[in-house]
Amino acid sequence: MKKVLLSIFIILALLVVLVITTKPLVVSFVKKKIEEAGGNQVSGVDVRLEYSPWSLVWRKVAGDISIGLFKHDKLKIRNVKINARWHGGYIYLESFTGDILNGTVIGSGDIQLSNPINYVIKLQFNNLDLKRFVHDFELHDKFVLTGFLNGKVTLSGVGQKIHILDGDLTSSIGGGDLTISDTKFLENMAASAKLPSNLVVDSFKNYHYNEGLVRMFMDQGNLHLDVGMEGKGGKRNLNVVLHDFNLN
Repeated sequence: MKKVLLSIFIILALLVVLVITTKPLVVSFVKKKIEEAGGNQVSGVDVRLEYSPWSLVWRKVAGDISIGLFKHDKLKIRNVKINARWHGGYIYLESFTGDILNGTVIGSGDIQLSNPINYVIKLQFNNLDLKRFVHDFELHDKFVLTGFLNGKVTLSGVGQKIHILDGDLTSSIGGGDLTISDTKFLENMAASAKLPSNLVVDSFKNYHYNEGLVRMFMDQGNLHLDVGMEGKGGKRNLNVVLHDFNLN
């Protein structure tokens, strides 16, 4: 009996030591997994967890994760705050917020810890600055674009493969301005619409829109962006297709 009690005591003591000393390991683990999920870069990671020895046994942990900077290619999200809950084979993102393109994103989601992982993420964007988008993604030679967008997007996939990316983004009151300087893009648009190229080029010079809508959806692995704008100068419609779109 004494040996059994001693064994139980040793096991509990080891679990307590694990609880006390595990934070640096958890921080390192979280950072590594985020970076591995598609070539991301993160900095300023902090993890605060609430758990006990018994909750670890039952794979139940809750807590908060903060990330100073999350970077994927040219996309940057700052001041990320995540409230998450781990239960068995799932991680539930109860809420998360971040600063993106001079605006904000809030959301929630579920992640199944399979191999590869399955996920469903719901996002709401507020006041995304299109001028900042052009700057961060180095698109100055393609077009000039101003205005702000708001809307909701649902993201679902397996591993780095996105199966669903669906949502609408609408412009804020006041609209913005658009000038497309990528003549090759406009010439292709003119050829597709069977219109004179000079007419299409002129129609996208100093165009002011009062209302704008961006609809996005996945089709056979390609991301479609249907853009519609309306202003005093009439309506403008664009369709952009990003082929083989994923998280690589």
